[in-house]
Amino acid sequence: KRLRKLHGSPDQNGDTSISEKRIRIKNGTEKYICWNHTQLDGWENDESFTLSIGLDVSERIEIEADLRMSEEKLMKAQKLAKLGYYVFDIRSGFWTSSEELNSIFGIEDTYQKDVSGWLDIVHPDWRPIMQQYLKDQVLGHGQDFNKEYQIVSQISGEEKWVHGLGFLKFDESGNPIEMFGTIQDITERIK
Repeated sequence: KRLRKLHGSPDQNGDTSISEKRIRIKNGTEKYICWNHTQLDGWENDESFTLSIGLDVSERIEIEADLRMSEEKLMKAQKLAKLGYYVFDIRSGFWTSSEELNSIFGIEDTYQKDVSGWLDIVHPDWRPIMQQYLKDQVLGHGQDFNKEYQIVSQISGEEKWVHGLGFLKFDESGNPIEMFGTIQDITERIK
């Protein structure tokens, strides 16, 4: 009888609340349920009802936990290998970077991450070489980025050697539109 009433149009709908609860079912397994409770008012005889819908979100919760663990492991692996990554949007000229890459370059999240900003990180002796390499070989001829070069940490002023790798993505016309790559601090190896 109540379900029939819910199919009608209430005079006004109340608040909706959403919550996730962990429950244990009869066989002892834990499940995560996302509950959506909606208060429906204004039915016959001024009755009000709460419509509650529960959705088993256990799989999503497990996937999120696995993803967090994988991200933590990836960050630790990057630190151990002194390896960071970047994504360079060629059309806009801007790049984004991982926390470890920022550490290698000695930059903050607010650093101007464009080609000019990258060239400021490159050691002055290497700037003309790297600017020409990026312009001609990588962007001009569509070659993947693969170069060892020297940089200067923007925070400490320390000179470092890095190995940069980058793989290009092209549009339908064959123009490079994005480069995903890594930068590894190889200073110890060079020394």
